Amino acid sequence: MRRLPSRRWGLSTNRWHLSQAPPPPSYVPFKPEDAAHVAWEDIANPEGGADSRAAFVESLRKVGFVFLSLPDSMMGPINSSYEVARQFFAGEAKKHHRMREQRDVGYVNMPHIKEFYQMRYTKSPTEVWPSQPENFKEVALEYYDLMLRITKECFKMMAEGIKVDAEHFVNLLDLEERKEKEVDTFYGSTLFRYFRYKNKPCLPEDEPCKVHTDIGLLTIIPVTTVPQLQMLHPDNFEWIDAEPLSTTKNEVIVFCGEMMERLTMYYYRAVMHRVNPPPVELMGQERYSLVYLCRGRPDAVMDTVKLNSPVLEPITIAEFMRQRYTNKESANGLNTMQVGGVGFPTENLKAF
Repeated sequence: MRRLPSRRWGLSTNRWHLSQAPPPPSYVPFKPEDAAHVAWEDIANPEGGADSRAAFVESLRKVGFVFLSLPDSMMGPINSSYEVARQFFAGEAKKHHRMREQRDVGYVNMPHIKEFYQMRYTKSPTEVWPSQPENFKEVALEYYDLMLRITKECFKMMAEGIKVDAEHFVNLLDLEERKEKEVDTFYGSTLFRYFRYKNKPCLPEDEPCKVHTDIGLLTIIPVTTVPQLQMLHPDNFEWIDAEPLSTTKNEVIVFCGEMMERLTMYYYRAVMHRVNPPPVELMGQERYSLVYLCRGRPDAVMDTVKLNSPVLEPITIAEFMRQRYTNKESANGLNTMQVGGVGFPTENLKAF
């Protein structure tokens, strides 16, 4: 288990050029084989796959991320989302769907750097989804369903790693019965985004995505053909070019956020990462990225006691987010209205 002072050092320097910092005394260079590549067919097989599930947990703990290879039969929503994202960002409809803080959904444009469309699960008839392309809503919800399915399978492996029931993690998510009973008002806590990185020449301070950790439970990102995602090794502080390590176009990268880190007392750590400018030979090639940010619902209580971890005071997801965002900008630079109050609709805060 990582000692807390080291973690504090990491958090306090999240905007430093850590790659230039002197290596810690116990420095062990990263080797590509340290990052595990596991297949869905193995980890989803209850009759076998024990070695693959163990490799998943080991890589998540020691390297901070893991590659999960999906079968072709599961790639439909991902491939369709890439196509929808390209059509949406190329069209004019995006101008009519600017970010709305009340629901924390919509389009954001950061000139010369990137643009993205942020979504939360909802089937509310009052939510106005982009009209172009026509299948935007259908594809987006299919993508969400796939990511949720993958998330729950990851939770099973992570729970197995600390010998607890996976329901301790799953129970933090949005309640399925509320999705069905409160269709008119329900908006999920998890965020998912379609990104387009413009990859135009820019100043150093305009790097595509600065160093940060995600605040949620789990992040899932399908690998792309323009490799810019870098992960910071949690022990030796070495920047790792993650996507070139991928062995198949069907892989997704999985890593943990700050909620999972606190919940498991650093057994699973939130990994720092960033999106760097592309190599010179790829400058001008646009990067499309699909990011799934799994978060617990606001009224869910994170209690480490139930997870056989050292005791920390139980805390709700909403309060944890308020504390973490007190003096911290969100990763995308937005005003973080999603931490409670106007960000989460009143219907999602009934337990308070």
